[in-house]
Formats: sequence, structure tokens, C-alpha cells
Amino acid sequence: MSQLAAEAPTRYSQNAFRILSLPVTASGSEIQLRADEICVRVKMGQACQYPYDFAWMGSLERTEESARDALHRLSDPIQRTREELAWFWVWGPQDEEALARLRKNDKAGALRIWESQKGAGGEASIVAAFNQTILRHSAVIGEELLLLSDLGSLVQLDSDEAHWKSWRLTLEGWYALIQEEQFWSLLK
Repeated sequence: MSQLAAEAPTRYSQNAFRILSLPVTASGSEIQLRADEICVRVKMGQACQYPYDFAWMGSLERTEESARDALHRLSDPIQRTREELAWFWVWGPQDEEALARLRKNDKAGALRIWESQKGAGGEASIVAAFNQTILRHSAVIGEELLLLSDLGSLVQLDSDEAHWKSWRLTLEGWYALIQEEQFWSLLK
């Protein structure tokens, strides 16, 4: 099994930006500062809860080791790109509003905001489609991770129409994005 395949179930739950609770636009100094802050808080026994914890993505345990690992991943350009491709992009106020909805666990509200933004065209539209796909993908994987401990529930997913619709929407979202030239230009 490849390293990428082995990491797939935790791509969102252990994303470096989630661990550090930072946007993909964070600078190197912001990343270093947050990693240091988490390490100090852990040493002092303080809680490390932040706005981008998003419970539906799975459990998140911030430790000195996870903070340093996230710092390391975001310091390497190739690994950082992998992390950026599995985290929300903030392009404008609509994305901030959608993330505010997610902090309240209002996934449907965030999806509606991004759906309306997709009609605007241009880069903002691509970012909205990307964020919708990240949300759908992280939610469906999070649901499966939650049920992994209960095989009876996991077996029930086989007949859960809504679950498979979520997977279909996720895959359609990725398919549409990878065919969009503007998406690739945003990665540069």
C-alpha cells in the first residue's frame, strides 16, 4: 500500500492546517508561532481548542509531537501542497461566512453559500467548488471513520442511499475540478 493510500482515512482529520487551526494562506512565521503556542499550551496543561477543529472530521488530539509534525509538513513545499489540497481555501468574504457556518456545524449552510458563489464565475467560483468538495469529502470520510468501530453500522452504510449520494457528489466534484484549467492555475 502506498503512503498516500495509507494516509487517506486521516487526510482531513490529521491535516496540518487543522492541527494548527490556520488557513492555507498562513505564512511561515504564523505557522511557527502557532506550533510554538500549541507546544507551550500542552506543556502547561491548557486546552488547545481552535475555530477549525470541525468535529465531523474525526478526533483531534493536539500534542507537541503533532504540532511539530504539522510544522514540518508545512515547511516542505510538496507536503504543504498536499495539505492545501485537503483544506478549505479562503478567497473572499463568502468563504469566511461559510467557514463561520462550519464552526457552528452548519454544513448545509456552508454548502449553500458556496453553491451561490459558484455562479459568480472566475476564480471565486473554482474556490467555491473546491471548498464544497472538501466539505463533502471530509464529511463522508468522517462518517465512515466514526462508524469503523461499529461494524454493524458500517455494514448498514452499504444500503444507505444518502451516504452513497454523498460519495457520488464528492467524486463528481473532484472530477469537475481536475478538468478545470483555472483550478490548476490556482495551485501555482
